[in-house]
Amino acid sequence: MFLRQVKSSAPLLDDAATLPSSDDSLFQMIIKRFPESYETTLKIVAFLSKTRGYQVSKDEQTYITIHLARIVQKNV
Repeated sequence: MFLRQVKSSAPLLDDAATLPSSDDSLFQMIIKRFPESYETTLKIVAFLSKTRGYQVSKDEQTYITIHLARIVQKNV
């Protein structure tokens, strides 16, 4: 299901505008709380950078990490 969401939002990546973020405390909290999910997020970030030339913001990484953690918790 998550992959379906990523695939369906891929066209939006080309048009997405990155908003400036001045505070990354939420990002830091999420990567400390869900380190395994964040490791997977980093793989997704690398894939998007390599295949689409898209730079994923910290806000987007936070979003992806939270959703991955939720999927993992549902399947445990």
